[in-house]
Amino acid sequence: METGVIEDLATITNVQRGIYFSLLEIGALFALCAYFYAMKWCFAVLRGYYIDRISTRSIQQMGVWIMITMLYHISLPQVIRPLLSWHNLSGMKSGMFYYTSTELYLMAMGFAFVVVGWVFTKALDLKSENESFV
Repeated sequence: METGVIEDLATITNVQRGIYFSLLEIGALFALCAYFYAMKWCFAVLRGYYIDRISTRSIQQMGVWIMITMLYHISLPQVIRPLLSWHNLSGMKSGMFYYTSTELYLMAMGFAFVVVGWVFTKALDLKSENESFV
């Protein structure tokens, strides 16, 4: 009710509440996937695998899941606003494209993790090529 989308006399059904909760939890699952790969990377570094296939893949996957989470978070108001205002007396509100600088920063940071992981993967390829050549 505190979103500013729902009017005072509008009713919110349990189906709307369930869909709203499910949509928010999907975003939380995406964030947990990013957290899982971040922890996997940290544990690989703790075991001494600084630049290894496991750590570079974890860095890349963490970046991908950060970007997916932010894209989902940016696109969520397109669905949430019409869903919550479905029973408004003045009519349903249209979806809104909304983002903040924090979301853009996190998306850029996720992309940077993907690039760093890719660079480390290429470095590993060059290392194995040089070892096989010598």
